[in-house]
Amino acid sequence: MNAHIYETVKDIEDIVNEKKVKNFNLSKEDEYQRLMNKEDKMINLLEDMQSTKKKKETNYDFLISSPIHVVIFKLYTTILDIISDLKNANELMDVFGIFLKKDRVLYTGIIFLLISILLMFVNL
Repeated sequence: MNAHIYETVKDIEDIVNEKKVKNFNLSKEDEYQRLMNKEDKMINLLEDMQSTKKKKETNYDFLISSPIHVVIFKLYTTILDIISDLKNANELMDVFGIFLKKDRVLYTGIIFLLISILLMFVNL
């Protein structure tokens, strides 16, 4: 096992000292381009994560800053979309997916809250 580690360390030293670069068929430009590609992928990933975070924040900001009639209309359209999707659902897992779609989670929570308040008043 130690011989394997020694060979690996020796290979790394040879690469650093530019002794075996020709054996790997890599020039300095290729290595630089490979590193730049990795860096570009990392930057794109971080930008995507940042934009996703901003989209989530704007969704909640939309709910807070919009007038009540816009929220009620969006709630109404969400209810209609859920009902139409429930008619086409074949399995139980489809039903869970319908309620937990990307833009519907917040409005589904509001719907369940309103239903629970209505049931509370019915029981009084």
